[in-house]
Amino acid sequence: MKAKIPPKPAGLTKVANAVWEELGPKLVEVGLLSEVDGAAFTLLCRNISDYEQVLAKLQTVDDFVDETPNKFKVQSVWFTLRNRLHDDILRLAKEFGLTPASRSGMRGAQTDQSQQLGLPLDGAQPQKPEGAYSGFSVRRKS
Repeated sequence: MKAKIPPKPAGLTKVANAVWEELGPKLVEVGLLSEVDGAAFTLLCRNISDYEQVLAKLQTVDDFVDETPNKFKVQSVWFTLRNRLHDDILRLAKEFGLTPASRSGMRGAQTDQSQQLGLPLDGAQPQKPEGAYSGFSVRRKS
């Protein structure tokens, strides 16, 4: 049975609808979106739309800072919201294989189109150049 895109919810903004129309079919094609994923995919589309709206509020460096009644400089609520949406979008994007690291362990339907999408879903790992990362350690010094 061929996977289908989830039913599009009513009330999507213009941006969320555009994300749905662009990404949805591509993700279905490579096996990373099905009808049961509608709620999570809707959140991703809506968060991207909200993120675009928040970015429109942050046009200058001064927009990133607010001033309290006592004249203290604090981080703008728009900047805080931008950061939260950014993190939420990345987390949801990983669920759908939309980051290089998240795709490294995923497998989807293999098609010529999946390669055009830049989705290396065959499980192949990039080759590490010889001598790369030699002497590198993530352990703390005691």
